[in-house]
Amino acid sequence: LTKFFNKWLLEYLNKILKNLLLPESPSSGTSDASAADGVDKDSIIQYTLLLINTADYCSTTINDLAEKLNEYCPNSATTIDTQLQSCKDQYLLIINSGIAVLLNRIIKPELQFVWKEFNNINWAHVQIEDYSRYMGSLEKILNSGSLPQIMKHFYKELYIWNFWDKIVNYIMETYIASIIKLLNLQQWKIDPNVKPKFSISQVVAIGEQLQLDTELLKKTLY
Repeated sequence: LTKFFNKWLLEYLNKILKNLLLPESPSSGTSDASAADGVDKDSIIQYTLLLINTADYCSTTINDLAEKLNEYCPNSATTIDTQLQSCKDQYLLIINSGIAVLLNRIIKPELQFVWKEFNNINWAHVQIEDYSRYMGSLEKILNSGSLPQIMKHFYKELYIWNFWDKIVNYIMETYIASIIKLLNLQQWKIDPNVKPKFSISQVVAIGEQLQLDTELLKKTLY
């Protein structure tokens, strides 16, 4: 009976659910990840969340199934658990793949505008008066973009936290990389004789502005 359920659970996974899973990046070279292969953003969100929540339901059902079978055959509990755990792992993999699709095809493209604004700032003549415009854009996108729509349709809080964790990591890694690129730090590391991009006073001003911006970033992510 365990082999029977295992077989058809995998059939359902491979023939139905995997066909709903979109690639993590668009098939074409265009920068519009939503429309590159003819799939609109709302459809990506709708079908990917359907995929994740259905796979989660199946994963939970596998746990219940294992408990019931163990009640009938307590002497075979180890064999039953081993076979069904392998099947459950396959469902967990497709859940993780679905979360990666939402991150790479929905959230990251929406946040690209933030990093463009960061690069377009005249950092050589920055005025430390208020938060930079790119931070306001980041706050707006996180609060009113696709993210709230995605979050409210996860069935489990576990996946909300998992998704937020990936978003925060992406924002911090990209933010740090943008600062390193701005200050030309990689070139200095390779060749100390490279002429600095900014004067010392300009670097101090940039540092103070970034420190102010980071305070808003912290509040936004909290």
